[in-house]
Amino acid sequence: MFTVFLVSITLIGCAQTQVKQKVGHYEPKQSVSVLLMPVDIELSALTAGGVKEVRADWTEAAIKHVSKTLRRQLEKHDDKLLDYVEPQDPADLQEHNQIIKLHELVGSTMMVHSLVPATMPPTIKDSFQWSLGEEVSSLREASGAEYGLFIFIRDSYATAGRKALIVTSALFGVGIGGGSQIGFATLVDLRNGSIVWFNRILKQTGDLRTEDAAYSAVKELIEDIPL
Repeated sequence: MFTVFLVSITLIGCAQTQVKQKVGHYEPKQSVSVLLMPVDIELSALTAGGVKEVRADWTEAAIKHVSKTLRRQLEKHDDKLLDYVEPQDPADLQEHNQIIKLHELVGSTMMVHSLVPATMPPTIKDSFQWSLGEEVSSLREASGAEYGLFIFIRDSYATAGRKALIVTSALFGVGIGGGSQIGFATLVDLRNGSIVWFNRILKQTGDLRTEDAAYSAVKELIEDIPL
C-alpha cells in the first residue's frame, strides 16, 4: 500500500487525475442505487522531520465532508447513494472486511500502474480488466445496490516547522516537499465484482478539512463516473 505514496513523491508532476473505464460498460439509462463503502481517508500533519502524524480530528471531519459531497454529486445523476451497514452475522462481516481489504490491494496496484506504466504486466497493458471476484455479490444481497463505490485518500499538510524548513532550504537551492493529496476511487459492479471505472487524484494542493475544498477534490475524483 505504501508503495503508492512513495511513487507519488517522485511523480508529483503527473496529471492530477486519470480516468479508466472498462470497455463495453456504458452509463445506465435509468437511475441506479450505489453502495458507498466505508470511506478510507486519513489526514496527517507533516512535521519538519518529514514524519506524518495522523490527526483523528482532521480525518473525522474529512470523512464527513467527503461523504456529504459524494451524496450531493450522485444526486445530480438521479442515483441513490446507500451507506454501507455492517452485518450482524460475524461470518458476513468477515467476508465484507476481506472484500474491503482486497479492494485496497487491487486499487493500490491500479494506482501504481497508472503512475508508472512500465510496472504494468504486458498481458493487461492494453486492457482494463480488473475484478474483486464474484464474492462481492454478498454486498448486493445485503444492500440491494447495483454498484459499489470505494474511496481511498491520504492527505497531509505541512506544519509550521515544515514550512519554515521549506523556505530555508529553498534559499540554499534545496527543494523539500510539503504536504500532498493522493487517492483513488473505483466503481464496482456488485453482480460480478468487475471494476468498471477508476480514477485517481494526485496533487500538492487541496484541503479536505473544509467542506468547500473537499467538494472540489471529490468533484475531481469522481469526474466522468459512468452513473
